[in-house]
Amino acid sequence: MSSKRWIDEGWASLVPRLPEDLRAHAATLPARLGLAPEGTPWSEVFGHAVTLGAPALVLDALAPLPEDAVRGAVLAHLLGVIEAFGSDRIADGQIPPDGALSRLLAELRTRRDETLDGLASGGAETGRAADREASIGIAEEHAWLARGEPASLADYARVSLRKQAPGFPATDALARRAGASTEARRALTHALAGVWMGLQAHDDVVDWEEDHARGGAWVVALARGAGAPARGELDEVRSAVLASGVVAELLRYARRMFRTTRRLTRALGATALADWAAEREQRMAALFVRELRAPGATVRAHALAPWWNEVAR
Repeated sequence: MSSKRWIDEGWASLVPRLPEDLRAHAATLPARLGLAPEGTPWSEVFGHAVTLGAPALVLDALAPLPEDAVRGAVLAHLLGVIEAFGSDRIADGQIPPDGALSRLLAELRTRRDETLDGLASGGAETGRAADREASIGIAEEHAWLARGEPASLADYARVSLRKQAPGFPATDALARRAGASTEARRALTHALAGVWMGLQAHDDVVDWEEDHARGGAWVVALARGAGAPARGELDEVRSAVLASGVVAELLRYARRMFRTTRRLTRALGATALADWAAEREQRMAALFVRELRAPGATVRAHALAPWWNEVAR
């Protein structure tokens, strides 16, 4: 069974068990969070299966497990990631908060923790610790960007990795359930860090102008850290950013992250995730070269993608 089916069946089984007044909100949550049109199943919200189905993509590196354990890990990961996206988008001002949404996200955290505890002893506390780490990262990011301070790539990596914390507990709990060694679990964690940071860096590249308009973008902070006068109107900031070369630098960083994932997962025998990471590594390499040759090409291509997809159909 594919991870997509596990994702959608897990969500479908959860919604009827939520408090009655939250079920309608849960049914439209992808649209409410601004992630997809209404009616889109969670398995189709993101363009890469690993975002919501990471535990299912490492099964070939683990000892055989009962299907209910795998389903539990996929559901716990799904709930943790959804809650993290929702909390980040509220904190970022991308969606307005409301009481029902806040209660729904809290309910998802509770259900995730229950599922994690069913997978491995102490799983719920691991999940709560990840939430605390992510909250610190979100707050630090917002404060940093609001101050308009310059940043180094090391600053970016440190803060951004904290935000990714909810993406680790479910896969680690599944690995513990399978009896994986400490070394193997550590390697899986590093491999997933490469996934999350590679995806984050690419998103921060293609969305930097929108992020800047909302109050702050890492690309601009990195440009300032490189000595670029990235201040003033958008045209002035854009010119400074493109002249600084930081967009290409972030794409190279994303390529390096996916390369780390590919190498670690190949060594572990997680072939599905290794193949996915290899494709993303190649894509980032191509974007990096194109960005070097034509600064701004990545953002322009991303902006034109919806139009192209419509024309090409």
